[in-house]
Amino acid sequence: MFKYLIYAVIAASIVYGTIFSYPGIFFKNSYEHKNMAIYSHEPIKGDVDSIINKVYEKISQAEFFNPDLKFRFYIVKNLRQYAFFTAFKGKDYSYVFPLNGNIFLASADFEKNKANCKNCEEKSARDLDIVMACAATEDIIRQKLEFLKYITSSQWKHEGYGEYIAGETGYFEPSDICGKSETDNAWLKFYKRHLAIKMLMIEDKYSFARVLDKNLSYEGMEKRLKKRHCR
Repeated sequence: MFKYLIYAVIAASIVYGTIFSYPGIFFKNSYEHKNMAIYSHEPIKGDVDSIINKVYEKISQAEFFNPDLKFRFYIVKNLRQYAFFTAFKGKDYSYVFPLNGNIFLASADFEKNKANCKNCEEKSARDLDIVMACAATEDIIRQKLEFLKYITSSQWKHEGYGEYIAGETGYFEPSDICGKSETDNAWLKFYKRHLAIKMLMIEDKYSFARVLDKNLSYEGMEKRLKKRHCR
């Protein structure tokens, strides 16, 4: 009995691994422009090229950018499918699968250039090109680093650098990090990470490679930010 259970687990792992490796077979539509491919269940409406051009312009400024890199975005049908394709680890606006860099978007509206996060209210909606640029920047980091270093490095650094490259601060002011909780608006978490990376790169004059190598805690950066912005 135990032997058959092991076989079943192995078989399930193979099936799940195949799905992760080739999720495009579950998406009926695809669209390619520049070095990016978009996969969806429904035909994509809107000025897709314009949004991809914006994403490309942003990520081309990333420290590890290489024009030969390819990016694959998958627009899921619903949150249940998002959970499935991200092995229940998907959260917020997007998820970059660490083994192959497939990028899953929790939502994407190319007509309105808007995206929202998992189980979020309307106030958390962001520009789609920003969300895509953040995710693509994380994949750039993934493709540059060795696998073990990538999965063990601090996620806040990846997210913060993605926000820094995307260049968006939304409607927040630095003082907003003082009184508001990240649970009030999912966007605020990313804004704080943006401020942390900006402080390290602009004020401390670190390269992002150095940021990755240094033993920096997010708690320590929060203290620096609050000392600067909270009175």
